[in-house]
Amino acid sequence: MIDFKAPLFADWDLHSYRLVAEASPHFSKDVSPPFAYRILGPYVVGLLPLPDPLAFRLVNSIACVALVVLFYRFLMDRGIQSRVAFFTALLFACNRYFFGQFAWNPFQIDDVLALLCFVLSFTLMFKRRWFLFACCFALGSLTREVVMILIPVSFAYLWEEGTLRIEYKKWLLAITPAIAVFLLVRIFLFSDNVRMGIAGILPYYWMKFGESIGNALTASAWFRRLIWSTLPVTLLPFIFWKSTVSFFARRKYLFLFLVLVIITDLWGIDPGGGDAERQMAPSFLALYWLIAELSQHEFAHVKWALPSILAGGYLGSLHHLQGIYPLPNRAYTLLAVVVACVEISAIALYVKHKSAASRAL
Repeated sequence: MIDFKAPLFADWDLHSYRLVAEASPHFSKDVSPPFAYRILGPYVVGLLPLPDPLAFRLVNSIACVALVVLFYRFLMDRGIQSRVAFFTALLFACNRYFFGQFAWNPFQIDDVLALLCFVLSFTLMFKRRWFLFACCFALGSLTREVVMILIPVSFAYLWEEGTLRIEYKKWLLAITPAIAVFLLVRIFLFSDNVRMGIAGILPYYWMKFGESIGNALTASAWFRRLIWSTLPVTLLPFIFWKSTVSFFARRKYLFLFLVLVIITDLWGIDPGGGDAERQMAPSFLALYWLIAELSQHEFAHVKWALPSILAGGYLGSLHHLQGIYPLPNRAYTLLAVVVACVEISAIALYVKHKSAASRAL
């Protein structure tokens, strides 16, 4: 678990979330935006009759386990074989920034709840269970702002499926509670002892965009966003690029989802591109769904391929700050993830070459 008292973490978000939990069942007026509005996880934690760190750890652990299990079920519902879905869920759990960082830092509970919201909302959207979708989306709007991309993504899904004319009334009713909740907490809750109000919402987020955009567009930020966050599986979609293009061509709404996650990652970036990896976490749904499809169609017939890739995924999960047994320093982290990336990419290239040779015979 993160040593939240260490000077290294003195300016991290976790201190704001602890203030929210301490004030529960009331609302603290001293929390800075946007943390004052990301209340679901810390507020629930504060209701528990347990000390602060233990309560965060308990709720976060339950949420992390639920996320892996529900993602496994999600993949099964999408036609992925059980063993491949199990492999993919474990591979996702090995990602340092999409999962490992949240398991290590339980105060980021709202990040995990936002990911749960995406998995559940997509599942409910596919099943057209709009009432439950509305409930899940409304709760998700109390976690992180990125959840609101479900509005254009669900619209695009219905349009792509050709059912928008039939479903649009139910869809409008389903997204309304989340929009209302999102606005109401920003109108009525205090942050830094003032209320943002309806007139202050857009100016605030435009101001934060202006503060962040210079850092967000640096080469370092793009590297962290698109490469570093997805290691060691970064190259798999490119090695099987035809399958990747086909996957997103059949799911344009999912490609839109990925693009919108990248756009929302332009907010809240520190100098040097810091935090760009963590804020890309919602993209796991698209990336690891794609990897599950690639694993089922490209790797599953090679018995040793999936266990070997999972071993590489575990190696790539090792970190000098995170984990029960952290690595000695940053250089070891870099070495581990590079070796893991080379191993996984080599397996993919071998399997691709072998499949091409078999088809040629």
